[in-house]
Amino acid sequence: MLTPLLYCFCALLRHVASFFGHTINVRRIGFLSASDITYSRGKDVHYRIGHIKFTPHIPHRLHLYWGIFVLEDYEGKDELCHVSLARLVTTLWFLPAFFGPTPNTLASVELDDFRVRVYSSSRTPTWLARLRYNVVATVLRGEHIRVDNLKTHTKLSTPTKEHDHEFGYEFRAPTVAQLGRLETRTSFMARGWHMKNWQDRLYQFGAVDMLMRKGLDAEWSSLVLVASDCQYLNTVNAARSRSWRSLLRLTIMLPVQLYDSPMSVLDLSITRMDILFDHFRIRDAEVLHQVDGLAKSISPDDLGLGYYAWDSAARIFMSYCS
Repeated sequence: MLTPLLYCFCALLRHVASFFGHTINVRRIGFLSASDITYSRGKDVHYRIGHIKFTPHIPHRLHLYWGIFVLEDYEGKDELCHVSLARLVTTLWFLPAFFGPTPNTLASVELDDFRVRVYSSSRTPTWLARLRYNVVATVLRGEHIRVDNLKTHTKLSTPTKEHDHEFGYEFRAPTVAQLGRLETRTSFMARGWHMKNWQDRLYQFGAVDMLMRKGLDAEWSSLVLVASDCQYLNTVNAARSRSWRSLLRLTIMLPVQLYDSPMSVLDLSITRMDILFDHFRIRDAEVLHQVDGLAKSISPDDLGLGYYAWDSAARIFMSYCS
């Protein structure tokens, strides 16, 4: 009885959406599941979900959750970015204040093979810009708990060919073909990086690799970031109180907390994340904006510089980066 009603609802939704230029298709609908869901608007906006399913569960002492939400084979494309996700699993905890991993964790989300391609850093999606802001702010102002290995490397250009033996060691201006590709490469590598932000949220990165390439003979640049074994964990009130009054208060406040800040009640785990910027400008880097704000919050007298000297140094650095 429920499945025919869902078919009727989807048909009605598709008919109404077509009046506003939207196209929605659902190929298969089952009980608490659906497959091959597509949505498009115009020529640039396309979304697809291969399979989506919700499985209810009766909590017991070994598995204290009341449901699992699974999404597979997601792909979204618009004028800003192209996103794909192999699998998303959300575990909904039963009375998290009493039985969850921490009293404030309403759900645990696991992402597998998460890929993002951004066409230009000047038009970064809002959700990605917010994520970038939080991570960079934690790097600059948070608490660094552990770093197993950290390494940076800069390569100014590709090596030129060996000297021509006919001319010996006599200097000879190389031609453009001999110079190879004129580009600079800046790489960053970190292993076992653990940080805590101002909200007692714990960032854990098993491995982070970043490569930025910038052409010297043309206006092009790119940025690639690959992170694996990433976790975003809630550590607020991790030590569960034995008072039933405090546990009841946490349970009542969870809906309010979910409305104010949804990410504050989630634990996030990502097996692998790939982020690519086709065109990346250094002046769009979040770290520069936050370093600039941090520098302005520090008195120039504390650095032994006058206002004019500090302002001049900041202007020179920003003009070089742009």
